[in-house]
Amino acid sequence: MTVASFQVLSESHSQTTLQTSHKTTGTGSFEDNGRGKGENYCLNIPLKQGLNGQQFRHLFQSIVPTLVDAYKPDALVFVCGADGLAHDPLVGGKNQSLSQDGWNLDIHALGDVLSYSQSEFQLPMLVLGGGGYNHQNTARCLAYCTSKLLKEPIQLDKNIPEHDCYNLYAPDYELEIECAKMQDRNPFHDVELLIEASLDRIQRIKKVTMCLD
Repeated sequence: MTVASFQVLSESHSQTTLQTSHKTTGTGSFEDNGRGKGENYCLNIPLKQGLNGQQFRHLFQSIVPTLVDAYKPDALVFVCGADGLAHDPLVGGKNQSLSQDGWNLDIHALGDVLSYSQSEFQLPMLVLGGGGYNHQNTARCLAYCTSKLLKEPIQLDKNIPEHDCYNLYAPDYELEIECAKMQDRNPFHDVELLIEASLDRIQRIKKVTMCLD
């Protein structure tokens, strides 16, 4: 099980930051909502192997706007974990067996949610890299995400410019990452149930935090 985690980081009532990230096995269940001063400031979305970009975008756009509305953060922090990409060692490379946890994202998925958040929420954003154990694909992903944030998206069928590590991008030398041939074990019905449960959790957490205030 791999987890998409949304955490509200707050040091005071006037400064609240929403952090989104991608975590691996054992790092959070749906029932976990933070501890101590962080209680009720964390939402985990447990997802199964093979999550594709379309499902990822749907989950993000269905849940995060409600989360932002509930907590009204002053800023957004994105940890762009490239270990959710297809062909990452987390999901098994060409000479490795697939794990039970990895996702199957292309680089459009992360770039799209970043540009969506930039236009939808109109909040300061800090975008960080994180994870990604296929170094070439991580570089591809972060280059594309940067271009989306700058509103100058790179054409993914363009050849990668020659540089000192150019040979590592063989055999195609392009930015595009093809998805792996793996089953998405997140059927639409299960995803919709997760979205419904997450939105309900957000509303209940919001009520608790309002009482604490």
